[in-house]
Amino acid sequence: MASILVIEDGMEIRQLVRDVLEREGHEVREALNGEEGVKSFEEARADLVITDLFMPRKGGIETIADLQEIDADVRIIAMTSHGGAENYDFLRVAQALGAKTLEKPFMIDALRKVVEEALSG
Repeated sequence: MASILVIEDGMEIRQLVRDVLEREGHEVREALNGEEGVKSFEEARADLVITDLFMPRKGGIETIADLQEIDADVRIIAMTSHGGAENYDFLRVAQALGAKTLEKPFMIDALRKVVEEALSG
C-alpha cells in the first residue's frame, strides 16, 4: 500500500487518521507541525501527505508550498475544521495549490474516500 505522512498538531485527530489508514494497510508517519512535516518529507518522501491547515510554527499553506518545492508532484490532502469564512478561504487556497480537502470533523468513510481519490489521481 501507500506511504502516508500525517502532519497534524492535534493528537486525537492524528491518531485517528493513523489508525484508520494503518487498518487499510498503509504505512503512516506523523509530524506535529509543518516544520517537522517538511523535514520528514525531505528525509523520506511519502506517496501522500495529509496536513492540517492551522498549526503552530508553520501553517498548512506554507507547508504545502514547501512540499511542492521539494516534489512538484506530491499528492496532498489539506484538512481544517469547518466553520468561519477564514477556514473556507484557506481550503480554497489549498485547492488552488492542487490539494484535495477534508473538513473536520469528518466521517471515517470520507477520509477513506479522499485518500483513495488522492492516491489514484
